[in-house]
Amino acid sequence: QPIAYQWRLNGTPISGATSSTYTKASAALGDAGNYTVVLSNSTGTITSAVAALQVFNQTPFSGTPIAIPGIVQAENFDNG
Repeated sequence: QPIAYQWRLNGTPISGATSSTYTKASAALGDAGNYTVVLSNSTGTITSAVAALQVFNQTPFSGTPIAIPGIVQAENFDNG
């Protein structure tokens, strides 16, 4: 019996996300939340455990970006 997959973000189905894996090439602030996948076949339905994605807005460490070309010390990279 074939298995159907439906990925969800905060309980809402993600359009077109119906394969056994779900991948995002990059993440934006709006992508943060709780991801689950619902698997179903003629026997029944089950929902996976939650995979939580947190996305942070990066800001310059000093409040102002350092000019490039230049030197950015590793400890001054960003705040997030």
